[in-house]
Amino acid sequence: MFDFTVLQANADNPTLMSVVFAMLFAFLLSVVVAFTFEKTSRELFVPGNFIQAMILGSMAAATIMLAIGDSLARGLGMIGALAIIHFRTNLRDPRNIIFMFSSLAIGIASGVHAYNTAFIGTIAFCLVAFLLRLTPFSNAGHHPVNVLRYQLNASEPAATDMAHQLLTQHCKRTVHWRTDYVTAADGQLKMEFNYRVVFKEKSGEIAFLKALKEVPGIAKIELSTRSEPEAL
Repeated sequence: MFDFTVLQANADNPTLMSVVFAMLFAFLLSVVVAFTFEKTSRELFVPGNFIQAMILGSMAAATIMLAIGDSLARGLGMIGALAIIHFRTNLRDPRNIIFMFSSLAIGIASGVHAYNTAFIGTIAFCLVAFLLRLTPFSNAGHHPVNVLRYQLNASEPAATDMAHQLLTQHCKRTVHWRTDYVTAADGQLKMEFNYRVVFKEKSGEIAFLKALKEVPGIAKIELSTRSEPEAL
């Protein structure tokens, strides 16, 4: 493989050609990573700002590493300067964090003139991302999550057990995250249960709701469905 180290004079004072090549190399490889993210993402709308951040972040990381070189003093000074900046953007999806970290790694490798490492690492990362897109792991975190809410008379504990049995029968996973005691218009004390559930079957909610309506003393059944990473 071609030895890219001929493009630099030394780490502390790189030539103009080596700086330009490092920035161009970081840009091209980060574009490949951004393209891979766009083609393998399960998100309905791929955020353009995130793709721009990956590309620009890679070039910024390369610039930092080129500026530091092998100088310990520069490195300490750069750490102090970056410590002043507080980044408050939250990435909820761990996969997005990994892609952002990959683009920064490309910039770091390009900035220290480790072009072979940056190139091979990028190709391997993108190939594995496309392969994982074709595996069942790609769909593992995107099951419809249902938010269930219903009320029962507090004086009928048997009805509570019946409702719990129906949840066990029809749901693959359930999380009971809240119970409220409310007073109905007729003055009766009711228990309001809140669940997050994933049904065993694709249309299992229909059969579940029909069975739940037959439970004596049950009222005000609400079920909302949304698609989000499974956290149950």
